[in-house]
Amino acid sequence: MDHGWALLRAAPDFSACCLMLRRAAETKRTGNERGLAWLYLPLWGYLAHHGGALLHGAVCFVDGRFVMLLGDKGVGKSTLGRLVADAGGTCLTEEYPVLTWHEDRAWAHGTPWNGLLGPPCDLSGPLDAVFFLRHAPAHKLSRLTPAEAGQRLLENTRFFTWDPATIPPTVELLDRTARTVPVYDFGFMPDQSAVERLREVL
Repeated sequence: MDHGWALLRAAPDFSACCLMLRRAAETKRTGNERGLAWLYLPLWGYLAHHGGALLHGAVCFVDGRFVMLLGDKGVGKSTLGRLVADAGGTCLTEEYPVLTWHEDRAWAHGTPWNGLLGPPCDLSGPLDAVFFLRHAPAHKLSRLTPAEAGQRLLENTRFFTWDPATIPPTVELLDRTARTVPVYDFGFMPDQSAVERLREVL
């Protein structure tokens, strides 16, 4: 039985990529076609070779500002992203936000995973704040020091380990971000009051 295959060819610096796919007719659709999950590896490689980073979390547009909601699985990234959309903001991605350095500051970018929630907006912009999420019985928000922020960003980033030479530039990007962007630990309750707390901070 043919289960399908994929082949990726890329220049050493991922400046040019060719991804060839073959799907068997019997393969069931999983919904990933909508999210373009097969683009994940070439995007990851391109970012690693061009000074960007792929993180695990959400990017939201709240009151004209871009914020990242980061953390481990189950901490509430998708939940808070949807609450932001319900409150009139936009969640650009619930899974893999992109971080770059542009015009002397950190920039946040949405990706196709898992689709856009909320009204249309720019798909990238200057990063105004980062929130590391966790569930809590009451809202509690504290700002991290640059050293603490850098450590949390390191733990959250998807390093392109196939080419170790890309790791130092990624670490440098995270360090610059930790030193220039406010980063918070945010224990929150999953309701609309969490969005209001975000707005107060921003």
